[in-house]
Amino acid sequence: MLNRRNAVALPLAALGVLSAGCVTTASENDTAATEVHIIDEFLAAYRSGDMARGMALMAENVYFEDPTMHLLARNREELSVIAQQGADNFTEIRLTPFNRIHASPWTILQLRLAGTILHPDGQGRSVDVQGLTMLEVRDAKIVRWYDYYDALTFRQQTR
Repeated sequence: MLNRRNAVALPLAALGVLSAGCVTTASENDTAATEVHIIDEFLAAYRSGDMARGMALMAENVYFEDPTMHLLARNREELSVIAQQGADNFTEIRLTPFNRIHASPWTILQLRLAGTILHPDGQGRSVDVQGLTMLEVRDAKIVRWYDYYDALTFRQQTR
């Protein structure tokens, strides 16, 4: 039975339970700092085109998915093949994050990806598209990576 006392006490008790989950410990802060550092290193490697540096940040069993480009990798070896194909066909890459949301172990980056896609006929098409990248970091390695870009804009620009 809900009486006046319970009507006040229940929401306050719920707030107490919720706020208890908001307290962070020193080890959680250290973990978050490590995750942020890994993401920063990933971005630096991507921007510089240093594939070896980028792959070193990936877990051996990293899972990568990019539905815009119909790409899927279930480990570092498969991801290396995809990354090499991308490096062979996508030049002048500019990756510009404009928003970052970090909620351990996940980081979501809103970004702009620009560059030139080389077609088999040798012609290049300029691409400038917005999207987001979701990265999960565990044990100082990226274990899951999802890319989602504006597929319609991408296809229109690469015709």
